[in-house]
Amino acid sequence: MVELLPGASLAIPTQIVMELNHTEAINEMVASGIGVSLVPRSSLVKKKRYANLISLSIENGKLQRSLGLIHLRSKPLRPPTRALLEVLQNHFRSMKPNSR
Repeated sequence: MVELLPGASLAIPTQIVMELNHTEAINEMVASGIGVSLVPRSSLVKKKRYANLISLSIENGKLQRSLGLIHLRSKPLRPPTRALLEVLQNHFRSMKPNSR
């Protein structure tokens, strides 16, 4: 898949060839010279193993992520879990979009 990088000052084509879910695997791929990636800064905190990697700050780099609460389909939600879900929903509902 080749896409144009949205928001870039130049029309730079990007080629996404792989998606990984584990930051450790991502760090290994970048350390091997395979590409670049956005990762939480905490994934690189002073690890000697990644001394050859550098973390660049992204100005106003706020990302938004969709979250969900998972549970076993075969078991109904118990009252404590329902209460947790309600607390989480109320918390995120009350957050202003700019404060996330």
